[in-house]
Amino acid sequence: MKKLYVLTLIVLLMGFGIHSCKPDDTDTLDEEVLTPTPYTIPRPPFFPQLPLTPENPTTVEGIQLGEMLFKDPILSVDNSMSCQSCHLPDKGFADNNPIGIGRDGTQLQRKSMPLMYLAYAQFGLMWDGKFASLEEQVDGPIMHPNELSIGWEELINRLSSHATYPDMFHRAFGTKGVTEERVRKALAQYQRTLMPATSRYDKARLNPNIMTESERRGEIVFFAEEKGDCFHCHGNILFTDNMFKNNGLDVAQSPEDYKDPGLGGITKKYDDYGKFKTPSLRNIGKRAPYMHDGRFKTLEEVIEHYNSGVKQSYNVDPNLEKHFVDGGLNLTEQDKTDLLNYLKMLDDE
Repeated sequence: MKKLYVLTLIVLLMGFGIHSCKPDDTDTLDEEVLTPTPYTIPRPPFFPQLPLTPENPTTVEGIQLGEMLFKDPILSVDNSMSCQSCHLPDKGFADNNPIGIGRDGTQLQRKSMPLMYLAYAQFGLMWDGKFASLEEQVDGPIMHPNELSIGWEELINRLSSHATYPDMFHRAFGTKGVTEERVRKALAQYQRTLMPATSRYDKARLNPNIMTESERRGEIVFFAEEKGDCFHCHGNILFTDNMFKNNGLDVAQSPEDYKDPGLGGITKKYDDYGKFKTPSLRNIGKRAPYMHDGRFKTLEEVIEHYNSGVKQSYNVDPNLEKHFVDGGLNLTEQDKTDLLNYLKMLDDE
């Protein structure tokens, strides 16, 4: 009987010792795993299928989190500005500064780009194609010394100790934790929803009778190769080919002649210098001035640039170069007015 008692005691002690040496998994066992609500971004009429993002599926909670982050100055080192400070909804998610303004009033390198319809973005983002995806692009302003300038470590600490954000991250991603990857994903999810397609142009696709005679003529100018010849770069429902082009802003015989290298500054390829992202013309009327450096104050100036002001350079886009022999597009004043009226149709309400 005594031997049985001792044996039992040894077994109990061994069991206690084994259990006491296991890693503390209380948090894992107690953590509630949530299921975010899947969300399908509505595809406007006539738009192509949206590219799939299986690495970052869109959810209701993820979009809500992304929108709150986008508007919150907590993302800047001194709590003075948010993403929305430079990307205003009523300006097509751009702004009206010729060159972007940083949090400390410092002028940035280029004009703020519009963020709408980026669910279809490809071939690189930003004027120079620096980032491959919306998720990657988040690093730009967070790390830039003259933009949000907060850095990841400080931002994660702020969000993790915030009264609301930890729970929102839990709901958006199913488990607890604020991470760099999750911040990137939430902001990207929100930006992919920015495509209302409520413009007069979109309504005319469903009811062509609402177009004025001037708008109809402007559409012909836009698509006619012997007229405006705009369609090569802006001819689809998105009004951008998402490519990078040299649109004849400056005379250049070599890469060194470009004040801003554009895509060439990223790729270092000879033919890429002076090339910039073709922006969508949607909401073009809301975000003057124009071009990557804001050099044109009005749409009338933009139209006149393509009509008579395109500069010759060694890698100017061929669709512009072919008009040099004719001295430009040779649009009439009526053509310009009609084209302007057509472009104004692209502003979302």
